[in-house]
Amino acid sequence: MSNEFILVASDKALDFISEEYNQLEKIKEGLGERFFDAIEASFSIIKKRPLSSPQKTAIYRRSLINISKRIQYSIYFRLEGKTIFIDLILPNSINPSKH
Repeated sequence: MSNEFILVASDKALDFISEEYNQLEKIKEGLGERFFDAIEASFSIIKKRPLSSPQKTAIYRRSLINISKRIQYSIYFRLEGKTIFIDLILPNSINPSKH
């Protein structure tokens, strides 16, 4: 029996990643790449150890991403058996455009 989890990102989460990447690259070249690398690293950690992320509601857990002191994001996901559903990614930054 495998301990592997399957990670599935919603269209909304994938759209956010694409839009945020483009916005960050416009602000500063390479910033979008840092964001994308952080997303990939976080997805990898979530997939390996989903229960290490704190439970925020009855359904959702949250993983935090820090790109810089002023650019932070929350990934909200839920578990159903061995499947991890990434439903939402939200910025925690007050004003990401002022980096």
